[in-house]
Amino acid sequence: MLDKLFPLSPSIVAGSCLWSLALYLSFSGFREWLIAQIEHNLSINLFYASISSIIPFLLLGFIANYLLELALGNSWGISLGILFTISCGIYQLGRHDNNNKKEQ
Repeated sequence: MLDKLFPLSPSIVAGSCLWSLALYLSFSGFREWLIAQIEHNLSINLFYASISSIIPFLLLGFIANYLLELALGNSWGISLGILFTISCGIYQLGRHDNNNKKEQ
């Protein structure tokens, strides 16, 4: 029944979510700017602005995963999504650590 409602395979959903998370982590400046714009223009609180800022990254993640699966094959979207997500997570840890050292 779920296949009739959502004709997406689990690999497409998983790959898209991985790419969305990777893009969300890698574009932290754009993410913060987007949250501020949504909060300011729509006059909603920070929580709802943060939640609604995820939507563009979900769309970009779906597009990135779709293009990778189209070009390289079905499993490459997930494999490269995992690699890119881990790389962006490590980058964010280093960036936060570097910012903390500058403040002290």
